[in-house]
Amino acid sequence: MTTINRTLTGSPVSLSSPSRASTYETSSGSSSSTVPGPGALSGKAIKALGRVTIRGIDHLVILRQLSVIAHHFPLADEKAGFVKDVEEIYADTLEFSRQGLYREEINRRALRLLLGQIGMGETQYLVRVLSRWDRLELRIFLSEILIQLAPLWNPQLGTVFFTPLLSAYSESEKSGHVSISPFLLFISKLVRSRASACRAVLDVGFLDVLILIRSLNDLNKEDVLSDLESNQSDPSHRKRILAVSNAVLLDILAYPELRPVVLNHPICSTWVTPQIITTEIAPFTSRERALFLNSDRDIPDDNSLLYLTLDLPTVSDLGYIEEMDPGELVGSLAFGVEHDQALRVFLLRSPYTKKVALLLKMIQHMWEHSSAASVSSRLRTRYSLLFFLRLITAIAWGPSNRAALLDAGILDFLVHIVQTEVPESYRAIIDVDVPILSHVPDDQRIPAIIREQGLGHLLGGPLAKTSRLVGLISAAFGALFPEDVRPDSTCR
Repeated sequence: MTTINRTLTGSPVSLSSPSRASTYETSSGSSSSTVPGPGALSGKAIKALGRVTIRGIDHLVILRQLSVIAHHFPLADEKAGFVKDVEEIYADTLEFSRQGLYREEINRRALRLLLGQIGMGETQYLVRVLSRWDRLELRIFLSEILIQLAPLWNPQLGTVFFTPLLSAYSESEKSGHVSISPFLLFISKLVRSRASACRAVLDVGFLDVLILIRSLNDLNKEDVLSDLESNQSDPSHRKRILAVSNAVLLDILAYPELRPVVLNHPICSTWVTPQIITTEIAPFTSRERALFLNSDRDIPDDNSLLYLTLDLPTVSDLGYIEEMDPGELVGSLAFGVEHDQALRVFLLRSPYTKKVALLLKMIQHMWEHSSAASVSSRLRTRYSLLFFLRLITAIAWGPSNRAALLDAGILDFLVHIVQTEVPESYRAIIDVDVPILSHVPDDQRIPAIIREQGLGHLLGGPLAKTSRLVGLISAAFGALFPEDVRPDSTCR
């Protein structure tokens, strides 16, 4: 009996493992033939047998496997990490959803599972797997999702398209109100995953869809915020749509090469900037929770204030982030989210020397402006300092960024802050009797202690978390030297 042998060439997913291959074994007579797992069923290179024959063999096998997969859904992200081979489960489900490669019955069953996850807002692992797909394949998938959700962004179009799977999305929504917000959150995370995924989102006409979403929800007027506050019919979901749609645009604008796409699109000239109804500073915890959102995290529900007043033409026309005035950049980061994703993308993709240069300018600015003379500016200066300390911890997510921070002089800045803001801790550190450091100048003593003794003494003693400021200083030190921080001594 001839062995069925498929060769994967450019399939979106290739996560099948030998241990799963046995799931797809078929036999005839005394010999057996093996069909690799569905993660490898690309249909692009079938050997030995024709397409129709192989599809006939696959159908019953795939239906059986899809039934097994369906038992894992719905799948909450916080529990998915404990599910064995969770990324392979998503990879197989996505593979079965590919139009034209499997029977319509299989496509629909797979898409129903995926739309349910999107409607629930549980898409961390879905995005993680999707981000590996080829741009063309991703465009096809997103186009199908848009068709199935057409009644939510264009009711007239919804009457034209056949959308039998909309119920899978709507019935899974946690809020009980059918809204486009979960889909927008899914797109936001997908855009943040990589530039090619963002391009695929733009390829399917997402900016056009976004214009229709805002119009459908009556969000295209300057007094929309006042209207949302006064209209008690159901303002919460509309405010959420406004915030999330703004966030998606900021995610797209974070890629400098894609800004012209937004600038040259009608969305830029028709986007209405709502009038600000309050000038208060967003709570520090809200700004902290929205810092450097990646493809694993959603915009927190309580962060509407940060995203509601996007001035799209201004943001779209901004220069490259490394060319900005450091004071303007730090201020924008501390009190808004307009440049948050742009900085994250810059740190992910830029050469090391460019990262050091930008960080050096930001540190120098904060050094010069870490204290305010006037009472009126004291609150904003204090807030900026707290935020910048938190920003250091966020930036230090990988070895390259940590090294860039150190080369930019972040240790000297932190020592300066300890000395000026918590002099009692600074004095306690300086007075520590370490014979080998007896001849080290005071201003170099903290770095010397870190080199010689690690962070245990600092974080467990003088810099113990006694206030938000001290906690943020400790967290910054700990992020810069993660290998020196014991689990019981961190102050994050």
